[in-house]
Amino acid sequence: MAAWGAGQVWRISADGESSCVLMAGELLPAGLVVGKKGTRFAPNSPFVLTHGGRILEIPNAVPTPRSAT
Repeated sequence: MAAWGAGQVWRISADGESSCVLMAGELLPAGLVVGKKGTRFAPNSPFVLTHGGRILEIPNAVPTPRSAT
């Protein structure tokens, strides 16, 4: 979640019960997307677009899904 007013990017659990700050600072996030396999944007990293036009990577912030056994 891009928290523009706080200048942070948050991860919120699927059940909404917990959250944590992934990135903080004076970044003014405008949007957030997860990379896609087969592109130059890593599928295990979210990317933040700032109001200043920068694209920032948060490396390895997307958990790898567990395979069913």
